[in-house]
Amino acid sequence: MQRDFDADEPPSILAKAVDVLRAFNGVDRVMSLTEIARAAHLPKSTAHRVLMRLVRLDAVEAQPAGYRLSVRIVEMGAYTPAAALRDIALARLVSLNQRTNLTVHLGVLRGGDVVLLERIGAFGALVGHRAVGDRLPANCTAMGKALLAGEADDALARLLPAPMPALTEHSVTDLAALHLVGEPRLADAGQLGGEGGVRETGFAYEVEEAERGVACVAAPIIVRGATTGAVSLSRVAPWVWTDEELALLTSAGTAISRDTRSLLDDRRRKRWFPH
Repeated sequence: MQRDFDADEPPSILAKAVDVLRAFNGVDRVMSLTEIARAAHLPKSTAHRVLMRLVRLDAVEAQPAGYRLSVRIVEMGAYTPAAALRDIALARLVSLNQRTNLTVHLGVLRGGDVVLLERIGAFGALVGHRAVGDRLPANCTAMGKALLAGEADDALARLLPAPMPALTEHSVTDLAALHLVGEPRLADAGQLGGEGGVRETGFAYEVEEAERGVACVAAPIIVRGATTGAVSLSRVAPWVWTDEELALLTSAGTAISRDTRSLLDDRRRKRWFPH
């Protein structure tokens, strides 16, 4: 992709371009100029100027109904290490979904958020409304807790905002509370440290912390000693996890870790993971 910026334009044009690209989401995939300007917090004239540059760079496509992200963005996203992790994991995720008939998610940690890389829904059941590419506060999700448990304690305060955001009234929003443990059926279960916590059991739980009516359990994907991703199962009530489901979840996480390590044996890929 060739740059098309004028030499006298300030560097902030890059930030404005990123703001415009981030205006698009799983619901608003085609947006009008007014909608983009509002979502990007830019004057309408500035948003239009940035959009015209992005169209010429093939990052955005113009159409009669408005603007949409270009397929070129999909191509670029497919070359990220995170996309490689998704490709490696996909067959394992499908098998986990088929054997449990539960919704399966794959995610990675970016800052204090979990980015959803894949979602495979349960047959005949609508569990949650999250879409691939969504970002969720890590403290509110089972995957997020599984990922945060792989970080050093002194890193958590840097990763997580204070106070932490909440998605429901059950969300844990205090770093100290995030270290509590309890029974998996309770809202404070599956936290990071202590006896019975994620670091001891290998499982992270959440009940209605990310979405009302939905509970999740997650296991980490560990590559070269570092937590690189997490895989989870989601269900509606009753929020009881069988030993078989937990064993299948652990097996999936372990297999994805093994498959990822095998991929990294190639000299050109050895730097992709863990971070």
